[in-house]
Amino acid sequence: MSAYETKFGSEVNVTFVGDLKPLPTPIKVTINDNKTEASFKMPQYDVTATYTIKRDISVDVTATMGDGTNGVRYRVKKSEQVPGKYEPAEMNMLQVLALVAVHDGIEQNDLTLNQDYYCRIYKLDEQTKQPEGDGVMLADFDFAPGLYALKAFAEKGSNYAGETALSNTFQLFQGYQVEVAAKEFITYYKDEPLYADTETSADAELYTISSVNGDQAVLSAAIETAPRLTPLLIFNNSDEAKTFLLIPANEEPNLQLTVAPEFVGTLEATTIAASTDDQTNYAFNGKAFVFVKNDLPVAANKAWLSVSNSNARAINLVFDSEATGVGSIENGKLTIDNWYDLNGRKLNGMPTKKGIYIMNGKKVVVK
Repeated sequence: MSAYETKFGSEVNVTFVGDLKPLPTPIKVTINDNKTEASFKMPQYDVTATYTIKRDISVDVTATMGDGTNGVRYRVKKSEQVPGKYEPAEMNMLQVLALVAVHDGIEQNDLTLNQDYYCRIYKLDEQTKQPEGDGVMLADFDFAPGLYALKAFAEKGSNYAGETALSNTFQLFQGYQVEVAAKEFITYYKDEPLYADTETSADAELYTISSVNGDQAVLSAAIETAPRLTPLLIFNNSDEAKTFLLIPANEEPNLQLTVAPEFVGTLEATTIAASTDDQTNYAFNGKAFVFVKNDLPVAANKAWLSVSNSNARAINLVFDSEATGVGSIENGKLTIDNWYDLNGRKLNGMPTKKGIYIMNGKKVVVK
């Protein structure tokens, strides 16, 4: 048995048998679709040649994650078992493995994990999209939020050699972080149903504006999960500035929600137009909507009021107390009525059942 080089640099093993007679040289062996060719010189006698082609995995072999689209996203959450680690939020490890596909474009077949190939995952620089470090095996991957790609490497003993190029990029993320000052609101607008993370963002409250009347914008009841494309006001119900985590929901909530047509949002950075005699625009300053005199740049995922024939110079937030059980804005400061039962359990707004409750530290009888 002798070994000869193919044009891909991998070995062809040849066994010589039979009567020895002169043959022309060199002899070429073409495999399948004429894309793969092994060339070697033969000795000057008859032979029967048997050989095994080892495909160079870097030639027309691709690795993909998920559907192969750059930037495809997968949500992760903090691990409950291992502090400081993350884990897939909506799938198990076997489902994660199923997202990886390595395909041989020459042979037109999918390769088998742990038989033909194994993977390493690389964290990428968000700007350059270049790897940061040497990558890790899937078993050692911590699923931390960030931008990633993977490579496939040929397993020892398989019919492949070498490695693929980096796959498409994929994004791991917990959700969207928003910063809100103490006892203030921010506006937010997203093309996804959202809820506030119960573990890290218990002080976040989500509202929309249900109607605009004169110089007042009436807030809805607190929203547990907001439908997609709902302009929101996110309130920080704590005495210190907080960074809240908004998590995309798996599906749209079954919610009957009235949103004032004057409350509009944007998915991309834009400009709030200067107010005119017919259309008055109002930007939000944390506590109220203020008159826009000149064109005003606004960041992506923000919302504002656009009101026809309004004479108000500012529009203040008010609560529908019957719907929410919360207070109002007094002397420029927002007051929230915090309700508890007699066992100290916080209630979601004003109680509807008769009884004795605690509101802002005082006993109150609800009749």
